[in-house]
Amino acid sequence: MSTRQLSDANAAPTPVTGMVLLIDDQQFVGEAMRRLLADASDLAFHFCVDPLEAIETANDIAPTVILLDLVMPNADGLELLRRLRANEPTAETPIVVLSTKEDARVKQEAFANGASDYIVKLPDRIELLARVRYHSGACLNQRRRSQIAAALCASQRALAERVSELQAAMEEIELLQQSKADFYSIVTHDLRNPAGNVRVATKMLLEGKAEPLMPKQRQFVEIASNAAEKLMRLINDYLDYAKIDAGYLHLDREATDLVEVARRAASTAALQAGVKNLRLSVDVPAAGVVAIADGAKLEQALENLLSNAIKYTEAGTITLSLHAGNERARLTVADTGAGIDPKLIPTLFAKYHRLTGEATRAAPGTGLGLLIAKEIVEAHGGHITATSTGVNGKGTSFVIDIPRSAPAAPVENARAPVAG
Repeated sequence: MSTRQLSDANAAPTPVTGMVLLIDDQQFVGEAMRRLLADASDLAFHFCVDPLEAIETANDIAPTVILLDLVMPNADGLELLRRLRANEPTAETPIVVLSTKEDARVKQEAFANGASDYIVKLPDRIELLARVRYHSGACLNQRRRSQIAAALCASQRALAERVSELQAAMEEIELLQQSKADFYSIVTHDLRNPAGNVRVATKMLLEGKAEPLMPKQRQFVEIASNAAEKLMRLINDYLDYAKIDAGYLHLDREATDLVEVARRAASTAALQAGVKNLRLSVDVPAAGVVAIADGAKLEQALENLLSNAIKYTEAGTITLSLHAGNERARLTVADTGAGIDPKLIPTLFAKYHRLTGEATRAAPGTGLGLLIAKEIVEAHGGHITATSTGVNGKGTSFVIDIPRSAPAAPVENARAPVAG
């Protein structure tokens, strides 16, 4: 048995695209077929003289067309045809049966058992080449289609698996987000009630609602009162962030006087500034400045900025100013503190971020105040920026820029609310 490349020695090499397997017990037929196909440089030829080895040989070389003799002393050609069709590697391979004569009955049986074509041997060279190339080309095309289909199926399976994994991951993330939001709500509520009770009780003691306090007692009560105030601010920050993190920040938009918003925020911060002997200056227009906004949440954003300014300023002035144009308004909080390294400003609005250094080491807080302020401002369709030279005494300025009219599409997230 041998495999031969059928090509003209004087012609340029042509890539082999087909493999012809001849199964015939006669050596002279094999040589004759080789000669008939000798100029077909695109075809390789393999001759199997023993029909008992035909299936094993076909499995080894994967022919694109099989030429099968129907009359062989050691095998029934029709039975071998049926076995080739039952053999998975050759089940779809074109099989051209070879017969010594035209016989309608034999031809009918051959096609009934899976033959692709029928040729009387030895055929005309041109006819043989045409039929072999036709069937070989059809086989190659079918194999390419099968490979493409298999690759497509594999890609689709991989894609489906990936989509399923992503869906499972998204569901897990949603569960984690909901669990986190639930945790924030439960913890902050469970903490806020006792913290509120401590704040009220210490306030009553300091105001003399009970027996007058001795100086040492007042000192301890003031410590407890300050701690309760700080604890309430921490709890409120966490609860506000829980709402933001859950994607729910609802704005009650209505005509709001920004002058009143600024004054209320300054009034809230005045006590904190007074404790540190800082001057709190408010520079707002005499006339009202109306914007379509959520006044309570803007006031909260300003309180966060003022609180930060006071915490990080040891001497000097905190200034809150309001400047309004026809379409937009700017609220600025400036301090005379140590300032911030300009390289650190891009990180200011990250959650839980707190500056480090001598000026900030003892400052309490969650690191959420600026993030909450940013989310509130952006929900109004505005933006918040910070500027600083980093020079001690020059401080830092935070500017809130918002539209005075409500945007056409409110910038709100409509996911399920978090209690609080």
